[in-house]
Amino acid sequence: MALFSSNPPGDSGYPVATTTTLNDDTIAAAWYVLISSQNKRNDPNLSDTNDIYLVATFGTLAGALDTNGVGAGGFKYSVTGARLLNRDGGSGSWQVVKIRN
Repeated sequence: MALFSSNPPGDSGYPVATTTTLNDDTIAAAWYVLISSQNKRNDPNLSDTNDIYLVATFGTLAGALDTNGVGAGGFKYSVTGARLLNRDGGSGSWQVVKIRN
């Protein structure tokens, strides 16, 4: 999954897609995981109750992986690299879910 910053962002952000090209400065293929927790202590552990944000940086800018309020569409997610971390109250947040057998 990569963020393509070579084109100006649209209303919903920068284009996001899969790629095999890793040596292009306009393609950000590394994503940082930011954890949002109700726990106010300095605790870096991730639990299945935390929301997370996936952020790709390019130059001095960044884009957060955002569903654009669309979510799943068949076997895919319609996502972009939004310019705001959580631009419409939830479309930029993801949650880790523990699968129990």
